[in-house]
Amino acid sequence: MKKSLFVLSVLLCNLCAFGEKQFPPLVTQKGVEISVSAVFQAIHSDVLLHILRSYETTKRDSRVKVRPQDAFLHSEALFQSMTLLAGTRELFPRAEKGREAPYAFKDTWICDKNFSGVHGITVVHSIWDAQENDFPGYVALRKGDPDILLVVLRGTQGELFQPAGGYLGPSWMTNLSVRKEPISPEIFGFKGKIHHGFLQKVLSYRINLIGSIHKLLVNELKGKTENLIVVVVGHSQGAAVAQITFVDLIHNAGPILFGKDFTNQQNRFYLYVLSAPKVAGDKTTANSMHAIGIRENMIRHNVMQDPVPNAGVDKIFDGFGEYYPTGYLSLEDSIDVVNKVVRYEVESEEMTPEATLKEIKERQVALKAINATIEKSSFLYLLSKKQDDSLPKKILAKTAAQALMIEAFAQMKKMQSQGFGNPFWYIAAWHYGDRCNPYGSFAFDPRLPSSDLKKGLEKGRTHEQGL
Repeated sequence: MKKSLFVLSVLLCNLCAFGEKQFPPLVTQKGVEISVSAVFQAIHSDVLLHILRSYETTKRDSRVKVRPQDAFLHSEALFQSMTLLAGTRELFPRAEKGREAPYAFKDTWICDKNFSGVHGITVVHSIWDAQENDFPGYVALRKGDPDILLVVLRGTQGELFQPAGGYLGPSWMTNLSVRKEPISPEIFGFKGKIHHGFLQKVLSYRINLIGSIHKLLVNELKGKTENLIVVVVGHSQGAAVAQITFVDLIHNAGPILFGKDFTNQQNRFYLYVLSAPKVAGDKTTANSMHAIGIRENMIRHNVMQDPVPNAGVDKIFDGFGEYYPTGYLSLEDSIDVVNKVVRYEVESEEMTPEATLKEIKERQVALKAINATIEKSSFLYLLSKKQDDSLPKKILAKTAAQALMIEAFAQMKKMQSQGFGNPFWYIAAWHYGDRCNPYGSFAFDPRLPSSDLKKGLEKGRTHEQGL
């Protein structure tokens, strides 16, 4: 570890560190009023496109007759820098096999090639190797006022050629390695416990990530960082490792970039994660991450019923592993996201045969009943968290909420038996994926997360306080 920190210092040593310059925090809360940094709100739609692009850069090409683990559909993006121009929709402008985004970029972004690492935990006595080289993300720069350095981290990348269709492949093994790994203060500046699989992945790529940051800052900004904000983003597994990378960069790179007395009270580092698994192994670790990152500079954005961040009203994973969330919660109703997915299916050219339209119309009728059940469940769950209610009332409300969620899943299963979809369709939608896009079945869809982060933060506060 000491060697890694030395390499980090050498890579960044010729950057120009400046004194304190105050930027606004990502989240500002004054009394009941809550708001989001205008700087971040302006780039939010582009951030979602970058998260989509992070998946696309490592998409495999099954048509190539080589080892499938080496057959990348957009290999150019892995091995060369690209500039994404404002007003265009090209995700890979220099690639032979281009791919368009669903909407145009607002700003011009200079993207370095993907940095490499290792993911997966080797299974002892297994017949397969559950560990492989990985390209977990990339760094992009927007020059402006301020300059924005974006660290983009990709989510789980299961592949059909891997064991169990990817569910026992390296990327999923990272997710499933849930034991708590003790960490010493010399790593991230605090003593705590972190999800083992996610921590090991971060440690495998952190030096390559620093190299990529160094390259962009030296080549494009001549090492000048006085006007720089670093934004770390990710979805799903990418959101998990982003939380760890966020505190890593603040503790180890922050003083080199912004001066030896740097703390994130200067609001130089922002964290924005979608559908984020929890990584902090205890409350002390979560509090330490807040102390280093400053909670006001951290947003986790998810749908209420998404099981991955454990925000569902039925609390399926209550107590499992006892991991704790970080940052401010920006919450969306599952009903709103599902209705978006249905609308995109209706609008899609690929989903307009008469049979499909008939299916969608019938599904919409069934959706109304399911949505009504979920709404009741959500209402009862919030009642169960009201601080002024007695314990028996809380238990009754939570039990009723769980019963209604079971009923909702039964209604979904009925839809499946009638050929109208299945529960996975809902879970995918709640996880910001839908089948009606040109990126593959249930890929991350940047059109699904709400752009109204202020409303989401207000709803998240209500959810957490049980008001």
